[in-house]
Amino acid sequence: MQRLTLLFALFLFPLTTLADEAQWKNFLQEETLLIAHVDLSKIDITKFLQSNKTLVEAFAKTLPGEGVMTDVRQIAAAAELGKMYLTTTLGIQEAYFVVNLRMSTTNFAVILPQNGKIKVETLKAALAPIQPDPWLEITSSRDNKFVVVLPRYFRTRDDIITDEERYLLVDRIILATPLDRPDFAEAFKAVESAPVKVAAALPGFVRKVVKETDPKLPSPFHELDIATPISELRWLALGIDPGASKAYFSAMMTSDAAASNVEQILQKLITFGVANVPDFDIPTSPYFGRQDLKENLIKNTDRICALLIPKPEGKNLVLRWEQSQLNEMFEMAAPVLEVITKKEVDRLERIPCANKMKALGLAFHNYADVKGNLTFPPPFSVDESGKPLHSWRVLVLPYLDQADLYKQIRLDEPWDSEHNKQFHDKMPAIFRCPACTQGNPKRDTTYCMVVGDETIGVPDGKGVTIPKITDGTSNTILLVERKTPVCWMAPMDVLQEHAYLGVNKHESGIGSEHVGGVTVNFADGSVLFLKETVELKLLKAVLTKAGGETVDRRGFLE
Repeated sequence: MQRLTLLFALFLFPLTTLADEAQWKNFLQEETLLIAHVDLSKIDITKFLQSNKTLVEAFAKTLPGEGVMTDVRQIAAAAELGKMYLTTTLGIQEAYFVVNLRMSTTNFAVILPQNGKIKVETLKAALAPIQPDPWLEITSSRDNKFVVVLPRYFRTRDDIITDEERYLLVDRIILATPLDRPDFAEAFKAVESAPVKVAAALPGFVRKVVKETDPKLPSPFHELDIATPISELRWLALGIDPGASKAYFSAMMTSDAAASNVEQILQKLITFGVANVPDFDIPTSPYFGRQDLKENLIKNTDRICALLIPKPEGKNLVLRWEQSQLNEMFEMAAPVLEVITKKEVDRLERIPCANKMKALGLAFHNYADVKGNLTFPPPFSVDESGKPLHSWRVLVLPYLDQADLYKQIRLDEPWDSEHNKQFHDKMPAIFRCPACTQGNPKRDTTYCMVVGDETIGVPDGKGVTIPKITDGTSNTILLVERKTPVCWMAPMDVLQEHAYLGVNKHESGIGSEHVGGVTVNFADGSVLFLKETVELKLLKAVLTKAGGETVDRRGFLE
């Protein structure tokens, strides 16, 4: 709970916040896009939760799963513990969130003012279990006034970052002589009384580029002029007072006409978008489905516009939310949140399976590298007469850190020989999908190849070379899940003719216990979720290795 609260504070709170001039001016440059700040000492979490008791408890009940707290007193107590962990254990009193276009691969950073209380090593230790790769770089400014948290997705986990490299990264965010930006100063002033603030402004060169390139929204909104309002936007500001359940939004344009134009564009976007809402790809629930979502949005179009579209006040566009508006927003959003939350939980539950699939795909590529000729393992090995001996799952063991197990198996004997039977119940955990409840968890797997002459799983005991995958490795499925599990050593997978029937259509075909589809691994190593609603023509296209089809993966993969 504490670690989740830490991430929430560092990466969600700062997205909706800001601070005093003396601090935020340190981060101003021409390329600065957004600066935000939260002062934890000024946020009364308990007061906010108690004043929104009905809303908070109703929202908590939309969350799936057992053990979810639904009593506001429990939620408030947990939130206060999280706040105490941040402020006392870690010494974080406030945090900034800065977005700067000057940073090429790392466009944002979390900045913690060093008040002498921040425990950097404790912070690193707290984040370590959450980011095992790790994906964050925690460092300090040259003058030790700030602790800076940067994403590390631009480096591999084995890279060693020197102190000088760290300082250079921080120097891209915190300059010794910050730039004077009147637009940010005006934005901060607009929400200066709010304990939680955010300010954003487009750099001059960005507004110029937008005006000259005249970007268009995708159809059916392509006729709307968005270049003019964007190029005429001076700044945006948002102030939030959680304890009083109030929020204030303000956007300053260059003229009264520009402000009025933005209101009209937003009105058209919402009205037309709601009226033509597509079939959202969301799971249905016993209480709320796709058609219900459409009807709910259309019925509440006027209310949505009133709650989300700021009103012109001269050059300014202003929107104010108080308790009544928050209650109204939740009333409309509650059924939608229920469905969206369910979808997100389903996605999170698929992550362990996807990680295992990714490791198996990597083992295939390592096998191909070591064996030479870029040859993937066959679905099963064969003896001199062509009789199947062992599954591909046995063949890739050395590439899954299972070399000792591999050496004990007699590869010249069938998988179910008297000697090899002793290993049936010693299946490595990587072959077991966490969602699978069928079969013996010590021996049965659902991770399979699709076996057939048209697929990568050609049953000749030799294995397909990557150049033979002429449809492209990113368009051809390598591994799937099987609806019913099989012994991990058995030369049994999913037959091509069964796979072509669809997802969850045949007991021995493609299928899983995941909600709405199966996890699949493509030959390029990417892991995606194949929806059970996939058309058979598209399914066959991504299963065949040389069918010559043009595949648009949108709509049936995620």
